[in-house]
Amino acid sequence: MNRIICLPVLLCCVGILAFGQPVPAQKLEASDIEAFLENYDAIESSMATLDYDLGNVLAGVEGPQEMLDHFRNNETPKEIQDIMSANGLGSDGLEKMTIIIISAYGFHIEDMFLSKGIDLDDISGHEYNSELKEFRDEIAAVRGLVHPEDLELIRGRAAEIMQVVEG
Repeated sequence: MNRIICLPVLLCCVGILAFGQPVPAQKLEASDIEAFLENYDAIESSMATLDYDLGNVLAGVEGPQEMLDHFRNNETPKEIQDIMSANGLGSDGLEKMTIIIISAYGFHIEDMFLSKGIDLDDISGHEYNSELKEFRDEIAAVRGLVHPEDLELIRGRAAEIMQVVEG
């Protein structure tokens, strides 16, 4: 099954990211993570029936900051709000899904490096120092876009989230 929701989100994770943002508002509750995990496939299937191409909607959007700004500043079509609400994420579910996916992806990348014995917080002297620094900085920037309590909710379920998203 095509992953129409996560592909644009994951691709935007490698975009240019802004620093120095104020602490973002908390958006998630544990029930949102649960609804995401339980209903991701249903949401994806329902979205596929609509004449709504998230890739086209986000064309020209660079990075998670612009993506989240887009969802916060533009009204999501009612059909999508209805899908999100019916699946337990509320009318702002597209924004919540973006927060969940980009955050889980950051934890996934970090865990992948840790499993290889690479701590992104201590990369001095590593032969791939500049590449690792880039990953570290991108992950930090994404985390700066998400409320710390939202990150903690996601951190505990990041592996499950990535398993659902990657199918």
